[in-house]
Amino acid sequence: MKYYQELEKIYSRITSVENANSILAWDIAVNIPENSIETRAEHISELKNIAHEILVGNRLGDCLINIDAKLLDVWQGPFKQQKGSGQMIV
Repeated sequence: MKYYQELEKIYSRITSVENANSILAWDIAVNIPENSIETRAEHISELKNIAHEILVGNRLGDCLINIDAKLLDVWQGPFKQQKGSGQMIV
């Protein structure tokens, strides 16, 4: 179960970064001073890079490989282990 909990933390972190990115994008669309657009675009780009690094990082892959589908409840159920392969299907 610890791998699933770690997976939840990873996706929560990605969601937080993406939410911050959405706020910056909204700010550009609504009320940013013209001389700040380039800087704000750099911030958005950096946040996208951070989210991508988290998504492709080893921790996420390790969690997916090591989740024991038999321990998951109905809410967590989209994860199913292929018989004999040890691989997770999401």
